[in-house]
Amino acid sequence: MAFRLDDNVTITFLVICILASMAFVVRYKNYVPCKEFEIKTLNDKILTGVLIRFEANVAGYKNFEWDFGDNQGSSTEVNSAVHSYDRPGEYVVTLKVDDRCMETRTIFVQQAAEIVDVSQMPQAIIPEVTEVGKPTSFTDTTVNANAWEWRFGENENVDSYVKNPVYTFRQPGWKTITLTVNGKNNAVLVKKIFVNPPKEAPQVLQPRPVPSRKPVNQRPETDPLEEQLNPVQESQPAPAPVVKAPDISIADFRNMLYGVADKRVNAGSFAKYFCDGNLNTFTNINGKPSTFNELCAKLSKLKKSGDIKSMTVTPRKNQETNCISSVDIVIRIKTGIFGLSKTSDF
Repeated sequence: MAFRLDDNVTITFLVICILASMAFVVRYKNYVPCKEFEIKTLNDKILTGVLIRFEANVAGYKNFEWDFGDNQGSSTEVNSAVHSYDRPGEYVVTLKVDDRCMETRTIFVQQAAEIVDVSQMPQAIIPEVTEVGKPTSFTDTTVNANAWEWRFGENENVDSYVKNPVYTFRQPGWKTITLTVNGKNNAVLVKKIFVNPPKEAPQVLQPRPVPSRKPVNQRPETDPLEEQLNPVQESQPAPAPVVKAPDISIADFRNMLYGVADKRVNAGSFAKYFCDGNLNTFTNINGKPSTFNELCAKLSKLKKSGDIKSMTVTPRKNQETNCISSVDIVIRIKTGIFGLSKTSDF
């Protein structure tokens, strides 16, 4: 069977090849290669709610298409654009110029620090000293307060829900008093009070016995010269005992932090474990300096403790008083519909 190619097919094929070659030559002569460029930000630290200016060190293009990685974009005729992010996280910014040259950059947006209004802090009249077994009065003076949580430092629970409670301490020593009003766990009043032991009943003085007189010629029981050479040393009073903070394991400390996310525990519950009850103790959150009060405030904003995928916490204690002097914490939060996680930017 002989093979024969039609002349019209051959001619058509040759014409297409010639046209394609001509188009290739034209595109090759007019082709301008993409210049290398990078996306820069003028802000050293990118925070939520702050306007960020992006710039690209590229010129000679007419159209700049920006994609900021949070489902928002912008089209400009210059090599710069501004944008702000509503939520913290990791974003990939993409810039396409003249619909053919493209560059990307990954940025990290941090949560802007929450400004605490000092005028919203609880105020109260708390005595500095009291005594075991003596009813002690506490008076709240906070403006517009309608709910109270008093803790008097002898257990982890709320001891009173009234405005001006009266409490009787059972054990002596330093106690940490905390007051939370209107359920604001990020604004907790913390003060110290010293509880003295109960006063002892006065002792009845017994008449002092009159020593019997010894005969003049009787030899003394001790050698007077020996007493002068080696006088009896009076005993020195024992130093005051060091008041130690109650002990808490790392596991229990971590479980209490989970309780903050579940709204079962607030920052005031931790006060008795910290030196001087200071809830603003230095706290290292994922390598960033903060305070323990701010950590609890951010945990309380989670919907539930189930949003936490993992938590590693290391409270550092004072060897003498057993109180916590600083806290290191690494926490991962579940994100995305598949429960993927990344290091939280608390």
